Amino acid sequence: MLRVFAKEILNGRIVLDKPLLEKASNRKVWDAIPSNSVAHIIKFSEEHLNYNWPSFLATNFLAFERTGDRMAWQKPMLERRHILANLIIAECIEYNGRFLDDITNGIILTCEETYWGYSAHRYGGTTGIHQNYDPYIDLHAANTGSLLAAATYLLSDELHPTVIERALAEIKFR
Repeated sequence: MLRVFAKEILNGRIVLDKPLLEKASNRKVWDAIPSNSVAHIIKFSEEHLNYNWPSFLATNFLAFERTGDRMAWQKPMLERRHILANLIIAECIEYNGRFLDDITNGIILTCEETYWGYSAHRYGGTTGIHQNYDPYIDLHAANTGSLLAAATYLLSDELHPTVIERALAEIKFR
């Protein structure tokens, strides 16, 4: 997710002279990023315009209990997070709104997920479908919360207020 972007910075593929902790509306910071440093993020995000977000099926969650297959749930979850993170960064870089609808869809779909963790990480030896009324902090649930928090901060001037409210409510609940 956003750590992929951070890894690109650490590997020297993206070169910044200041930390990227500014809202997308602070164009002085975002416009200072050399276009050749972020071309791959824009290209990847362009390939995911009007993205058909993968579904999370109950049977995918149950696959870990039934067969030990943890990827049936993790693969679509990680794909959603990866796409959303790239779209967020691409919108911050370009700042012309063309990624906002996909970001909005990604945020709301994430909020609609019953569980932000992996099926293999259910606590207490419980089995079956995770109950939304029983949230707990799991590594990947926290990672999802940080992704949504970053999105609502970075794009707070661009996202619809109800999208921000929903994301913040889900973060607080979980």
